[in-house]
Amino acid sequence: MTNAYPQVSQYQLRTNPLRTLEQLRDTPHGLVAICPSPVFAAIVTDPKLVETVLTDNTGCFQKSSRTSLVNYAVGDGTSSSDFPPDGSPYYAPFNSLEEFRLYKRRVIAPAFNPKLMSMYTEGIAEYVLQALDPWQPGQVRELSEDMDDLMLRTMLGCLFSRDTDLHLIAAGRHLRSSDSALRRRLRSSRCPSSAAVDRSPRLRLPPRLRLPCRDNHSLWQRRHALHGAIERLMRMPQHGVSRDDDLLSLLLSACYRSTGKPMSKQQLSTSLIGLFLAGYQNSAAAAAWTLWCLASHPESQDRLAAELSEASLTRASVSSQRGQLPYLQACISESLRLYPPVWSTAREVMRGIRLGGHTVPSGSVLVLSPWLQHRRSAAWLDPDQFLPERFLNSQPRAVGDYFPFGTGPHCCPGESFARLELTIALRTILLRWRLERAPGHCPPIPMLGVTQKPEAGVFVAISQRSKPTA
Repeated sequence: MTNAYPQVSQYQLRTNPLRTLEQLRDTPHGLVAICPSPVFAAIVTDPKLVETVLTDNTGCFQKSSRTSLVNYAVGDGTSSSDFPPDGSPYYAPFNSLEEFRLYKRRVIAPAFNPKLMSMYTEGIAEYVLQALDPWQPGQVRELSEDMDDLMLRTMLGCLFSRDTDLHLIAAGRHLRSSDSALRRRLRSSRCPSSAAVDRSPRLRLPPRLRLPCRDNHSLWQRRHALHGAIERLMRMPQHGVSRDDDLLSLLLSACYRSTGKPMSKQQLSTSLIGLFLAGYQNSAAAAAWTLWCLASHPESQDRLAAELSEASLTRASVSSQRGQLPYLQACISESLRLYPPVWSTAREVMRGIRLGGHTVPSGSVLVLSPWLQHRRSAAWLDPDQFLPERFLNSQPRAVGDYFPFGTGPHCCPGESFARLELTIALRTILLRWRLERAPGHCPPIPMLGVTQKPEAGVFVAISQRSKPTA
């Protein structure tokens, strides 16, 4: 069976995913094998097949926990190899991981209710203004770090309704600084997917991850910092008006119908890990890349600044009238095309199926890559160029050609909140500041790790615009 597929080296994909995807982005094949055994895995390169897998509602595909770097480094509560003391599976009382995932999506859905967006707008705007306080004309700012801090405060304040104390901010910075060590260890180790985040005493780390070297020490620190931040978050009281629709309150109050019991501490803790990191790292990466693209294309930045100055939006109306900022939305969409924060995702085949003229057996893993599909020359004119104008027409994009937030039953539930964050942050920043490439600093290099982030930072020189009108 595997001889029927073209194949790329699994080692090459792990050590240099960017180069591998560059080689595959215009391949005529529908499936490219990356692992023939013991579990067959392949990258889906045909956009029609990508759409088939993403939009399937028959239960043929489920979100995979076998081959995801996100599970290595983050852990969303569904990939843990540890089990409760009574010997029941981690996802008990559900029959499968998929059922548990769907349950969690239903539990947290109220936090992303469109009716809450106007309430979030005011809070996001205040956090952005606070983040801009240290900015001074003539400075060189490192946007990756600035946006990380901003989006962490925004997520905790709006979605979790908790204050951002120094402990949580320090944990977020520590996670960012140790990310490179994590990637090096994971790419050179055959560790279970939960080893990077689970510090349970029952966990058995591979010998290579137990060696007392610098990278392993950083990895251990990362795990403990992450769990410490989550435990502290669970103990923190709400700020301001008491709410029952923030993420933490929803998870704490949820009870299983079959047992009447709440989530176990382990389920709650590891579920929050995924929400904690995905809630700010992806948005921070998207904001940093969008600002870099605009700093590198002054004509686009000037056009956007003119649109922002002319728009008569108040803070409260931004969430309901984003259509009045078409060029800003086009810039965000184009940045997400070039630099999707979630650069790959995986689906597990639950029963044998025909794809691309081949039979894919049950248990196989299919990797879908927005980075790959977003840069196909067959779908995009000048695919490597930042051209926001391509999103100004009303023609919808095919699902298999553009899916920065996914689609179908496993799409990102926080897409509307993430776009609102980006809209308010970019609007506020670009009304006050003009960005240019910082002299003496190299352009950022895409780093395809847990999140697709800029390596070595995003450095821009800032100068003040005239006093904003809105």
